[in-house]
Amino acid sequence: MALKLPRSWPWWLLGAAVFAILLFAPAGRSDRRGSSYSRSPDGYAAWVAYLEERGKRPERWQRSRLPGDRNVVLLKVYSNTRPWLFDKSELDWVERGNTLIILGVRSARDEANGRRIWSAPVSDADIRTPLPSAAGPVRVETRRRYNSQEALGKALLTDRFGDVVREYRVGKGRLVTAVTPDLGANAYQEEPGNYRWLTELVSADGLPVLIDEAIHGYLDSEDKVKTGAGDWSEYLARTPLLIVGVQLIVAALVLLWAGRRFGRPLVLAGPALPDSDVYIQALAQVLRKAGSIDFVRETIAQEERLRLQQALGLGGAIVETEVLAETWTRRTGQPAGPLLAALEPVPPNEPALRRWLERWQTLHNHLKPDP
Repeated sequence: MALKLPRSWPWWLLGAAVFAILLFAPAGRSDRRGSSYSRSPDGYAAWVAYLEERGKRPERWQRSRLPGDRNVVLLKVYSNTRPWLFDKSELDWVERGNTLIILGVRSARDEANGRRIWSAPVSDADIRTPLPSAAGPVRVETRRRYNSQEALGKALLTDRFGDVVREYRVGKGRLVTAVTPDLGANAYQEEPGNYRWLTELVSADGLPVLIDEAIHGYLDSEDKVKTGAGDWSEYLARTPLLIVGVQLIVAALVLLWAGRRFGRPLVLAGPALPDSDVYIQALAQVLRKAGSIDFVRETIAQEERLRLQQALGLGGAIVETEVLAETWTRRTGQPAGPLLAALEPVPPNEPALRRWLERWQTLHNHLKPDP
């Protein structure tokens, strides 16, 4: 007696294949913000080219450890503003005569003693501020400032609201932290003060300049093996043959099912629709049957937020909610409450999703010019 498979078996098979790929796929970093390889507005490729034009050739450091064979300047550009965890090994390295510059540090914590060393709360400063410097005005786009009451070092870039960049002498070396990661981003190519000031900062010690790319996922071959990163060929070379075999079998079964014909296809008569509409409707049906309201909401929410940011002139990179709300109120004269409500998670049901979409449409209508 032949085994009769349920009609839904292809979907179960496809799900098993996706699960196997996700389960055994190598982990990696997808966020390249602040990388000297990135040419996006929040990358640093243009600033590196600026350095090279002036005879300063930085080296891209792609190791997970600190360089130890010479005194250098190591520049770290975090992908997002975050706390810096007090690392004694880094401070020992700086004390020996090296310079560590970290862009995108909103606070520092000594995890061993459970205490905060310094912080950079949101101040009353404007979101876009040109700060005076010997290299010319340096543009920053943040309201955070280092708390002057916690000041332990020397202010390098400051205004009346507090410090944006601060320097700390540690033994023979120095530690420099900035509250924003975007001082030398590609978006500031028309702001000569930014590139000139950052270049003078990394060149002040006369040491070779290294740019940390390991924190953006760029590792050399030795570190890729240690951390489990790498491309698919390296992943397969390290993967047990049993796992490879299971994945190949599942993939072969999916391809076999996809190539079969279950009788002659029936042509259904219906109104002609553009290919894009047909694709959208088909995808909507699949997501509806799969109960993927959360996936739909998250995808739409991100696109609606980016669309609103661009209409407000905030660019294509996600900004902090408080910045978005403040800019919204200033540009439209409307309260921030409806915007903050639209950014909240929506209940997992279709009526709530429709009301949520109508709320976003109302927000966009406030930005349309009057007829």
